[in-house]
Amino acid sequence: MITKHEWFDEWFESPWYLELYSHRTSAEAGKAIELFEKVTRINKGTKVLDLCCGTGRHARSLAEIGYDVMGIDYSHFFIDKANQENTLENLHYEHCDMRDEYPAVPYKAIVNFFTSFGYFDDDEENGLVLLRVRQALTEDGWFMLDFLNEEFVRQTLVPISVKELSGAIITERRRIDNKFVIKDIEIEVEGKKEVMVFQERVRLYTFQELKHLHESNKLQIQECFGNYLGEEFNASDSSRLILFSRPML
Repeated sequence: MITKHEWFDEWFESPWYLELYSHRTSAEAGKAIELFEKVTRINKGTKVLDLCCGTGRHARSLAEIGYDVMGIDYSHFFIDKANQENTLENLHYEHCDMRDEYPAVPYKAIVNFFTSFGYFDDDEENGLVLLRVRQALTEDGWFMLDFLNEEFVRQTLVPISVKELSGAIITERRRIDNKFVIKDIEIEVEGKKEVMVFQERVRLYTFQELKHLHESNKLQIQECFGNYLGEEFNASDSSRLILFSRPML
């Protein structure tokens, strides 16, 4: 069990996280899952793990189309909310750190959506996540990593944005510090003097760096796409870096 303090310890336990990302829709999740189905072609009823599932947007969609789904997340707040809203017999949630051993292994597929990777300061810890993935997959399994495209982020980063949301002013300040993209978030709630401050911090990886990290942990990349439509990845202008890998035997 990893016990040191991390940037997400407070942020992922805050209802404001869900407010800030409330624009993420089930339709968007559906497009990502369509790509997953197109590439992996695994049978319905097969066991799938949603790694860093949040409140279950993708896990729920996977279960609704027939997979046997386990969703795990570090956040007790997210998992509690997901369990409260769950009405499906083929969908289960558990609290788990992505660096620890996963429950109910093995899985035919593991998915990791919406840039839920690169949360740690060094490659060893981020690589440990891939090792856990490899350990939890069947020998013929699939891993889908839905990550950001480093070059696109560097070209399109908006330094500051301000929005009004649910009775609060939310200011987001973004910067790139060496190999990390960092977002500082300030939330000023109407009628309250105290300003809440949170941070997001993600390690930027190129395709080649991720390829090396995968192979170092016995995963072989099979497919690479630049968006949820399955278009070819282009480092200069693709919005996403979506990788599909399989265990190296």
